[in-house]
Amino acid sequence: MNEQLQDKLAKMDADALDRAYMETFNTDNGQLVLEDLRNRCFFFTTTLGPDMQFNEGQRAVVMNIETRLRPIKQEPKQEDSNV
Repeated sequence: MNEQLQDKLAKMDADALDRAYMETFNTDNGQLVLEDLRNRCFFFTTTLGPDMQFNEGQRAVVMNIETRLRPIKQEPKQEDSNV
């Protein structure tokens, strides 16, 4: 990865990175790519077997993407108690 992208990534907080994932994967092509990754990386199948660690590593990547695509939780707004 080039240094400019590394610097930008280092300055992003978790919410900003989640939004970047959402912008990428919430497109039609992004959904196709994500479905392909799910199928190729053992998202729907067991990772047990001779290549277990390798398969689980692939699955962990897809799990990370899936986690980042969950809706960002909004902080509850403080209501003015002087009613």
